[in-house]
Amino acid sequence: MNTKKWLICELAFAAASLIVTLYARYHSALAFAIFCTYIFVVVILSIILTVSLMFNRKRMNEAAQRRLSFFVNRLSMPVILWNESADTPLCNDALRLLLQLDPEEADTTDQVCRLLGVECLSSETIRELLRCTGKEVTLTDKQGNLHTILWTTSGFQVTDHDCWFISVGSNITETQNMIDALESFSNRLALSESRYALAMELSEIGLLLTEQGSDQFFASEQLREMIGLSEREISYSEFRRMVHPNDVVLYDRFIKTLPKFCEEDSGKICTMELRIRGKENNRYRWYTYRYKTARLDQFSAPIIGGALFDISREREKDALIERLAYVDEVTEIPNRNKLMTMGQDLYSCSKELGVSYYILVLDIDRFHLINDTCGYETGNAVLKDFAHILYKYLSFGGFGARISGDNFALIVRDYGDEELPIKTLELIQTELTKLANSMFPNKHLTCSAGYAKMPQDGNSFAEILERAEFALASSATHKGTVIGYNSHMHDTIIGESELEKQLADAIEDGQLRLYYQPKVALTNGRIIGVEALVRWIRPDGTIIQPGSFVPLAEESQLISKISQYVLTEACEQNRIWQKMGLPNIVVSVNLTSADFYQGNVRDQVFEVLARTGLDSQWLEIELTESLAIKDLDLALEQMNQLREMGVKLAMDDFGTGYSSLSYIQVLPITLLKLDRSFVMHMEDDEIAREIVEAVIRIAKSKHIETIAEGIETPEQAKLLRLAGCDNAQGYLYGKPMPPEEIEQLIRKNINERQVY
Repeated sequence: MNTKKWLICELAFAAASLIVTLYARYHSALAFAIFCTYIFVVVILSIILTVSLMFNRKRMNEAAQRRLSFFVNRLSMPVILWNESADTPLCNDALRLLLQLDPEEADTTDQVCRLLGVECLSSETIRELLRCTGKEVTLTDKQGNLHTILWTTSGFQVTDHDCWFISVGSNITETQNMIDALESFSNRLALSESRYALAMELSEIGLLLTEQGSDQFFASEQLREMIGLSEREISYSEFRRMVHPNDVVLYDRFIKTLPKFCEEDSGKICTMELRIRGKENNRYRWYTYRYKTARLDQFSAPIIGGALFDISREREKDALIERLAYVDEVTEIPNRNKLMTMGQDLYSCSKELGVSYYILVLDIDRFHLINDTCGYETGNAVLKDFAHILYKYLSFGGFGARISGDNFALIVRDYGDEELPIKTLELIQTELTKLANSMFPNKHLTCSAGYAKMPQDGNSFAEILERAEFALASSATHKGTVIGYNSHMHDTIIGESELEKQLADAIEDGQLRLYYQPKVALTNGRIIGVEALVRWIRPDGTIIQPGSFVPLAEESQLISKISQYVLTEACEQNRIWQKMGLPNIVVSVNLTSADFYQGNVRDQVFEVLARTGLDSQWLEIELTESLAIKDLDLALEQMNQLREMGVKLAMDDFGTGYSSLSYIQVLPITLLKLDRSFVMHMEDDEIAREIVEAVIRIAKSKHIETIAEGIETPEQAKLLRLAGCDNAQGYLYGKPMPPEEIEQLIRKNINERQVY
């Protein structure tokens, strides 16, 4: 909406400027007063619009903060709401009541740091809080009572400019006290056959214990009631069948690391959250298992165990907050934040358990066309349906998420089938085709994918995901394909990225230079023009040819800056030569499709000619045949506008396209450039000579001049002159050279000419 308002304002200002300019033109006596008054009005209106925008943005931020404040104050658990600078933190009523905080002392930066157990809220500290699954902090209230709070922190975007963080606490004080008391009591128990049973019977919370070297858990009576166990002992494998499939990897990791955990015997308390299915009601509930290692005496085996308590209610309360932070609004599947959190946990588990996963990053090909032609509502429906398609092919323990726009990620377990990514994409592609047939009978939808393997292809989940995205980027020119990551691909993309950055710096630092190659009339040898060719000259003197950086510039949108520089510099240089008294010549400038189709070329050329003072008849725009036929109607419109200005038009690389001769009939060109691929074979190929002669005859019939490229020998020049070709360009007459050398060549050409 703001963009639309600004567009309306800009159009209004443009219209007003035009009216004032026209009015001043017909009232020249009052022109100065009119322009001063208009500028004053524009300044005042600009100030008013800017202040209005700032006020609206501030009001939106304040409204968002009020809504969040209202929400967190309704939660029964301790909550801290804070932004990155922590200049306006908010502690909710539940937290103030628990720690007996006064309002004026609660909402301060120092207080937030104390409550979260950190020294300061630096960027590194915030990242650590976001990565941590639970930070345990012991706090003291005004009465001197200790409270143990387990903080979980998430970040989310409130507005386009403000990132906020929410820390939700679970009060585990009583549980911690019970664990400490139970540990103290257990250490006083003598070695006896009934030590486990006695410990279980005396506790009032769910306890789960095991002994080093055992393959069974010992469950307290309370725990047996909680999850519906009939026996005091349960094997690791039997307990595993009660764990939710998505949490099995965490459980397996816990079992596998038990021996190492026992050997360390550090007394460190660890936490694991699992969904466990009750045997009686067959429903999953969330439990937190807080465990540590302990010894009854120096001779006994270490005991690993702790409290298992139900956190389902807390999880339900967290659901809304989690949805804001981790669920994509459009597709209702996890977003990138959730993917990064889950992915790193899965990465750690995969390394410890020795299992592998494929990370697929998928992209709906040409998805922007759906938004442009059918609207964003239809586009969102396609994204949602595509997300549901992906979830059909999640393997055991897999995960799916929307990571941006029309990009999705899919984690699938590797069971030894190297063709799994390809097969998965084929299945998804089939489903997508069915979706397209039902929604868009006249459109064909495809998707592309890149993939990497975890943990083999990186040192972290983030790195592996990035490499899967590299692979997807490599498939950009091959729609509907799936490409796996390899190290060469990574080096290529990194190299292109570095070269792109260097090119951007080169443009800003003035490292681009124009070289000029002469064009000569075959009849008398006179230099009738030059072609401007851009070169990138690094500070160390290294010259980089256009073929190495122009394609990259076209992909990165730097080409518009390069083209603007070439056009302006060429026109300025030609005007300088004219002022020096040199013969008038035509300077040719090449335009790319990005220049020709993404803006008003006429306005751009007119502005440069007006600024440099060069007459339009001394400028020639060169277009390739493939560029001209990309959008024939638009090409004709743009070319006719340039011809009306008096600018010459040349078709470059003629003969390499698809319908060369037919386009001579309709395109308003003034010069036809014969491609060097025809010229180089004229001496020994009669068919090549006949083709060149035929093209020259057709051009002459349409009053179009001809010029041959790539002339290297006098024999080639002679054959072209005899065939009726007007002009020539090539190393026989001169290579591309800097302005100073071209100037000397033009002066020499005035008196010394050679006709082949």
